[in-house]
Amino acid sequence: IHSLSSNRTSIDDMISGRYNYGKSEISANVRYIQRKGDWTREYDERFIFPDNELHRLETGEPTLFNKKLLASNLNYTLQEKGKYLFNAQFRYTLQDNPAGYEDRKSKLYTSDSDIPVSIYDHTQERNHLPSLDLYYQQNLKNDQRLIFNLVGTYIKSSNTRIYQEKQEGIANTELYSDIAGKKYSLIAEGIYEKKLGQGTLTGGLRHMQSYTDNRYEGEDVMNVLLKQAESYAYTEYKGKIQNWGYIANLSLNRFYYSQRDNHSERYGFQPSLLVSYNPVDNLHFRYHINLKNNAPSIAYLNDVEQRIDILQTRRGNPDLKSFRSTIQDFNAIFSTGIFSIDALVSYAYEKNPIMESVIYEEGMFIHTYENQKSFQHLAAEVTFKIKPWKDHISLSVTPGINRYISTGNNYLHTYTLKELRINLDASYKNWLLSFMTITPPNRYVYSEQLLKGDLMHTLMIGYKQPAWSIMAGIHNPFMKTYRSENANWSALNPVKSDIHSTNMSNTIVVKFNFNLNFGRQYKGANKGIQNIDTDSGILQGTKE
Repeated sequence: IHSLSSNRTSIDDMISGRYNYGKSEISANVRYIQRKGDWTREYDERFIFPDNELHRLETGEPTLFNKKLLASNLNYTLQEKGKYLFNAQFRYTLQDNPAGYEDRKSKLYTSDSDIPVSIYDHTQERNHLPSLDLYYQQNLKNDQRLIFNLVGTYIKSSNTRIYQEKQEGIANTELYSDIAGKKYSLIAEGIYEKKLGQGTLTGGLRHMQSYTDNRYEGEDVMNVLLKQAESYAYTEYKGKIQNWGYIANLSLNRFYYSQRDNHSERYGFQPSLLVSYNPVDNLHFRYHINLKNNAPSIAYLNDVEQRIDILQTRRGNPDLKSFRSTIQDFNAIFSTGIFSIDALVSYAYEKNPIMESVIYEEGMFIHTYENQKSFQHLAAEVTFKIKPWKDHISLSVTPGINRYISTGNNYLHTYTLKELRINLDASYKNWLLSFMTITPPNRYVYSEQLLKGDLMHTLMIGYKQPAWSIMAGIHNPFMKTYRSENANWSALNPVKSDIHSTNMSNTIVVKFNFNLNFGRQYKGANKGIQNIDTDSGILQGTKE
């Protein structure tokens, strides 16, 4: 997929191939993604000191961002249908970001000075992630199955940031950080399954062990050694009684973390239940509840500080505790002829979640992380779908509403979002047409932050053949400027940000698929589980 415009590059290409002989198959694929263009970042920020208030207003300039991702894997599969499956997969991922999304150039105007300040903020990041994934599945007699999975991962990270403030051409502030990280992790999982009548009983053990060594250089030099372990023992039963279906799961988990002399260990139960009911063929109900124990990110657990600018610092917190969440959703689907209705209501509750806090210490505003009181998200949406001409035309309209309640130790924030999604898909003979829009832009509230997603309109037209297809269209044809407006409602450091670009709209998109098959066709079995580790554990000082 290529999006083309004069000042923007958006590439998403993938090539894959496979060769099979006897009971074996060798396959490989490579995917390359690049997003390159420019943002203009502007901030309206206030700092509430004990005895005064400082107002800082940034007027931005177009600033380059350039993010590249190369993901590849090489697979070997050996299987005998109905008996066993062995898969060995070597994955290599390169994340190369010569210029981050957070980079900016701007003019800063402050309430305590008549002379503007020039700001330059640039981050360069590069991560190497090789991993080896071994999977074995053995079918036994009496409808039994064993699954074993072992994944070893090495993550090598580098992150360099330069932040400068100049006034009348003279540098009065320069912050520099250079972070080099190494992380080793091992994930092992074993599963036993047995069919019992119309149901299936499953039991399993999963353990993840990681060792992280990050070196932070800047104003100070610090080596951070992190050890983390997560273990799960679980059992699940999937059954069916007449028009009822259900899946009941119960797991016991253990989380362990240590850094220098500080360590934490916690146990918890994680039950879940899914119940479905089909009273008649065209009516379906489903209810799902999941109680989950959430471990802190190792990036937040770092016992380090990273300067954001002359007044702000980001700080980790090794005293963070895991927290519990309850997720529930109810779904009802009714369909008849050319018309269908899909209604969904969901509710998520987090007790003592890990969210940001801003505190004031000796002239510095510290952005850190603490276990807060609670977070709630209530959502409801209904999708109306109509197919007036068999499968040639499909139109769906989805109105929805979201309600967020974020309760911190010292704050309470609420927000309500109404949204509308429209999708139109049409096909006639070999021709295709697709239109999608989301309005207003998706927003999400967490902690004290209001995050605004993409306002997206896409119009595509294409032509398909059995072995290939091509589609061309335009992103955001009705917009002149792409804009994302976010906010932080902190009492000590309230911020409004405006991130916009003129080359993110009216972008031409071309998508081409080509499939070449010859020789014997071979249908491989799918792996029952997928384990992967991508968290480098680095705490960054970039401005959000």
